Amino acid sequence: MLFTPIEELDPRSTNVAIRVCIIRKWEFRGAINDGPLCHVNLILADKQGTTIHTEIQVALVADKGSLIQLDKVYELKHFRVASSRNYYKPVDNSMMIQFTLYTQAKVLKDPPPTFPRYAYKLTSFENIGNNVDNKTYLIDVLGILTEIGSLHHVGYNNSNIIRDIFLKDINYTIYIYKYNNKCVTPNVGEAYLSATVACTWYFNPDIPEVYMYYNKNEVSYAPSLYHAPNKMVDGGSHPVSSATSLHPRHLLGTNAHRAMGQKLSSG
Repeated sequence: MLFTPIEELDPRSTNVAIRVCIIRKWEFRGAINDGPLCHVNLILADKQGTTIHTEIQVALVADKGSLIQLDKVYELKHFRVASSRNYYKPVDNSMMIQFTLYTQAKVLKDPPPTFPRYAYKLTSFENIGNNVDNKTYLIDVLGILTEIGSLHHVGYNNSNIIRDIFLKDINYTIYIYKYNNKCVTPNVGEAYLSATVACTWYFNPDIPEVYMYYNKNEVSYAPSLYHAPNKMVDGGSHPVSSATSLHPRHLLGTNAHRAMGQKLSSG
């Protein structure tokens, strides 16, 4: 079977098949993430490393969404290709995929090792401030976790939960990543990172950019971590909403690496 590269997809692609890895998966439940399920979202990557955003509408989630698992490689057929939305792009692609009633997803049991595990385009700490007015694209940031603040309530009737998480880059610039289970209200004049449900933590990702931190021994100053509901593993990922369960702990082994790659929004 011939598979079409993601970069060649357009709305006229009505009878094509693609072979892709599932990079990310999340649920969308409205602007403040407290409503009924609207759709399930995926980020797909082909072996060329090209990514595309995919939606599974709520009516199809039980049938189609349950078939899709993270880090698996699938052959997809009978899907719809549409123009991506101008107001929201999880990845830089002018096209998106929509599942239909007829979409078929077949998992590959022994996929070739050519599919990427991560899809990212890093923004340097120096350029984070340039994205303050960017409301369309999410950005990717790599840094060392230096401090985890305690959970605290803010907003009307203390309805929102905030956790401040401090990241450091190789040049010792520190930015605050503010996690909130609903929304974040920025301080006037302050540039920081905030997250949406589309964002994901990557712990010690196996990417070339991480090793400059190891080579400079910067990770020796980062706190060791544990994640309450999930086992912490190098290269593992967790939804950014799980920041409420992320805590520092005493170092248990001298060989533990503690650099963190973050898939974050500029808010």
